[in-house]
Amino acid sequence: MNQTADTDPTESSPHRNAHLSIGGGLVLSSTLAVLVLNIVHGDLPGTGQAAMEHINPVFWRPIHILTIIAILVGAGGLVLIMQTIADPVAAAVGKLGSVFVIVASAVHGVDFAIDGFVLSALVENWEAATDPVTQETAVAQADLVLTIMGGTSFTFQTLYGLAIGTLAGATLASREYPRWLCWMGIVGGAGWGTIGLLVFVQMPSVQFWMVFPATLLASAWQIGIGWIAWQRSRVGPGTHNPTHSQTEGNEDGT
Repeated sequence: MNQTADTDPTESSPHRNAHLSIGGGLVLSSTLAVLVLNIVHGDLPGTGQAAMEHINPVFWRPIHILTIIAILVGAGGLVLIMQTIADPVAAAVGKLGSVFVIVASAVHGVDFAIDGFVLSALVENWEAATDPVTQETAVAQADLVLTIMGGTSFTFQTLYGLAIGTLAGATLASREYPRWLCWMGIVGGAGWGTIGLLVFVQMPSVQFWMVFPATLLASAWQIGIGWIAWQRSRVGPGTHNPTHSQTEGNEDGT
């Protein structure tokens, strides 16, 4: 007798529950942390002179290293959740999305390391300068750094949107999560990645602010997936997943 055929993939186990609990908790905490840190960070000005006046190195460095850690923690949580998907096709898509989100997080780390450390150092040089030439040099260097960061930032936007869209597609294909939530992630990820790509290639009339509605949808998907995963980890051994059953019922029109 085929043991796999007789096993309910949604049946809880200590291994699965550990992945859901830790993964869900990491995704929830990191997503909320990133939202708060982004609000504190604010919009970085687009010119070197404005950046010199905007940045306070005392808190600029901590904000960026904490954001790097939060993004990495969230990526780890998503990878753990993807490892609990039972459907073979959905699991394969989840593994692909896991690769995307890890690479995107690494690119983000480089971008925010430059933003937090290099720009802070230039601001300190600019503030300590006693002559206009040294100040102008610091501003010119900041302009160059901002141009470099444009490349790393929009690469991250493109890759992270692709990652979220792929991971949300995996949750949809798994039939273990609410369809509306999965589609929210797919639409948000696709919009995020598309806008990031168009800004990267300098498509006329496409502005960076256009990415924000998509990022809100993607963030809502992450919070929803993290919450559901954490709730599922509380299901006792040998019991069935109530969220999965409810999702199946919705698909059957009941």
